[in-house]
Amino acid sequence: PAVTQGNHTATQSTFASPCIPAHDTNITINGFDSSFRDTVNGTAITNLVVPITDNNTIWFFDFNTCAEGGVGGINVNESSTATLAGFWVSSALSRPSASALRLRRPSC
Repeated sequence: PAVTQGNHTATQSTFASPCIPAHDTNITINGFDSSFRDTVNGTAITNLVVPITDNNTIWFFDFNTCAEGGVGGINVNESSTATLAGFWVSSALSRPSASALRLRRPSC
């Protein structure tokens, strides 16, 4: 389904920490982050180019909706133990810390 309201991100994470930017949990990952993008009530279309250089899974989340299941994956191997369903369940169990919320809050 399309995201039609509010500000959203596409931020790379890890399977173990769905709602935390990948670089915050593993400094060797220089993960992508779109920053907040306003949907303008579903009329704004933006693109984020993410180079795919191999078949490894890339996990990502939306900062505003991660705990409600706003997550996804690229090259997900559903026959592995790291499934999209498992990532979705883990996202509901994790919430960013208060300090992360202060750092990532969009400007008005």
